Amino acid sequence: MNKKAIIIGAGVTGLSSGWKLAESGYKVKVIESNPFIGGMSTTFKYKDYFLDLGPHKIFTVLPHINEEIRNLFEDDELLTVKKKSKVFLNKRYLNFPLTFKDIFIGLGIGKCSQCGFGYMFSILKNFYSRKIPISYEEWIIGKFGRPIYNMVLGPYAKKIWGPPEQLSGELAVNRIAAPNIIEMVKQMIFKNKRKTIIINADTFHYPKNGAVEISNKMAQKIRQNHGEITVGTTIREIIFDDDLNINKLSYDNGQIEEMNTHDVLISTIPLANLINLFSGFSSESIHSTVNELRSRNLILFYVALDTDRIMEDNWLFFPEAKYRFNRIFEQKAFSPFMISRGRTVLCVEITCDTDDPIWQSSDDEIYSLLEPQLREVNVIKGNVLETFTKRLTNAYPIYDIHYKDNLKLVLKELNRIHNIFSIGRQGGFSYTGMADSMDIGFSTAEFIITNRNKSQEWLEYCEKFYNYVVID
Repeated sequence: MNKKAIIIGAGVTGLSSGWKLAESGYKVKVIESNPFIGGMSTTFKYKDYFLDLGPHKIFTVLPHINEEIRNLFEDDELLTVKKKSKVFLNKRYLNFPLTFKDIFIGLGIGKCSQCGFGYMFSILKNFYSRKIPISYEEWIIGKFGRPIYNMVLGPYAKKIWGPPEQLSGELAVNRIAAPNIIEMVKQMIFKNKRKTIIINADTFHYPKNGAVEISNKMAQKIRQNHGEITVGTTIREIIFDDDLNINKLSYDNGQIEEMNTHDVLISTIPLANLINLFSGFSSESIHSTVNELRSRNLILFYVALDTDRIMEDNWLFFPEAKYRFNRIFEQKAFSPFMISRGRTVLCVEITCDTDDPIWQSSDDEIYSLLEPQLREVNVIKGNVLETFTKRLTNAYPIYDIHYKDNLKLVLKELNRIHNIFSIGRQGGFSYTGMADSMDIGFSTAEFIITNRNKSQEWLEYCEKFYNYVVID
């Protein structure tokens, strides 16, 4: 009898693990509650527009992931896009990563001097204090100085994740590829030389017809290997035997799925949602602790305009607190094949909590708030044809100062269950993009296929899932 792999969630992590398990002979079944696949990396159609849920470039320093992605596509299906981005600061758009010219023209000699002195002060302070930075705020100030923190990195982090003094320094390590100003300066000066540390992608790949094409290709691989993908279905209950093996799944349509001890369940849904499905697994600590692992929501505010293109960049960053949004991207800057000539769509990103007033606001109310700000930063050109939103819960894991201890406790408790793996951006509470999510899926499949000892090896094995560095 074939071993079964039931996968909850048809996003990139779930599909990549399902693909490799199906190829190895597992009977794979992917369950997705939405009527579409792709998760946060899906592409949707709105009238005549094909749009992503935010910008999803494909760039990785992992050679095996690059090879897997290239092999999924025909040559004409995968575009190579020159990466261009800017940051709006001090009423100017500056190239990102910053050049010396941009720094002096955009910030002026006074603020540049402040940044230089601030950096030197931080170096001296670090030398004498030897204090290990705990928070995001301490880490950034220690590496870049307080002026740069106050101008750019602090306000931007606050927009996305919340107060930087409450965030873990690990977030800065994983999110900011440049280890310090010296490395940034070296790459400004020697930008055409071979780089020992990659802090910026010069180009990236992108599927001609949208980010969801990666998920579509992996879904095709699963089906070719006799796997099954079911959308619009949810699991209502996960039932355990006395030895903490999952032996039954109950679906919302009343169907019961039997599982044996050699079958596996892979979950990519939020940890709290997964634990709420458990029946026959009792742990007071896991229920209280998992609620301490918080995420932020994302409002994607789309603006359709009657012009062919707005931006020469792929995306723009807005760190200053006076602007409610933190990033804007233009779909045509990724692929010109998704929106017809003479039209374009901007996607304005707003990160917030569930209890923030803007999360409860209507589309019209959000437009009234954003419209003057968008005109101020000069991204609305031509006539606005219409606006609409997509709202995503659990979009950004919050790496607060206590997150690692809380996460370790939750994962340790889950590891008592012999045949479950909770992985991915939501299932593993790991801040990853598409390529890294694929690597997590492949690695998890390899762990299962090689029949490694879960109770003894899994927690150490999956530590690498929290060490990816995001390259802008």
